[in-house]
Amino acid sequence: MDRKTGSTFLAARSNSSPPTVFNPVLDGDYVAWAEKGSQFGQVKLFHLPTKQGKTIGRLVSQGLYNEFVSLRNGKVIWTDSHDGKGYYYVYDIRTGRSASYESPAPFPAYAEYDNGLIYAIHLEDLEYPDQQTFGYFDLKTKRFSRFPVSHGIIQYFDVSNGKLAFLDDRGAVSVYEQRNGKWKAVKVSLDRYPRLLYFDQQDHLIVDQEDTKQDRRWLNIVKWP
Repeated sequence: MDRKTGSTFLAARSNSSPPTVFNPVLDGDYVAWAEKGSQFGQVKLFHLPTKQGKTIGRLVSQGLYNEFVSLRNGKVIWTDSHDGKGYYYVYDIRTGRSASYESPAPFPAYAEYDNGLIYAIHLEDLEYPDQQTFGYFDLKTKRFSRFPVSHGIIQYFDVSNGKLAFLDDRGAVSVYEQRNGKWKAVKVSLDRYPRLLYFDQQDHLIVDQEDTKQDRRWLNIVKWP
């Protein structure tokens, strides 16, 4: 919907149940999403001012772990798996060019892009999601680094402008910030019962809380000084 005019238009349609269009993300004038197909999936990019869309990538593997795309800083990021190997894919909106880089694990999952780094949960086997390695691939050096701080099994994570937030399997939220090449813990005050988390486009950390015993649900919004 155009907030100025209140007008709406259709960018994509999901034609089946379960749905075929997954998790559209917005950044500036663009929306990107993954779309399932009968044989291969597709990665779509839509330009809002012109109402024009196009396919920018193909997905060989179509699973929950890679049906999410990341759209930030003029780049679309997604992951895929084939021939026993995992890959990161990068589409540059300005140039219209794509590149791929091999992942250290066959199933790089839930990838997010921030400041030249591709963050992902890396899985050796989709049957064992608890056996995971979290880290990031540097597009400049073409090197992968494991996140150096110990943490629980990640349920959700997000990253924005050098800040990284986890929600682990124990229900603990951890926030870190990269300073001078090192990761430092950031103290945040939150209520109990976190359900999921994400950063908004103003870099606020949004934590969705739910107390099932009290039948109550609310949001915590963390703003940085």
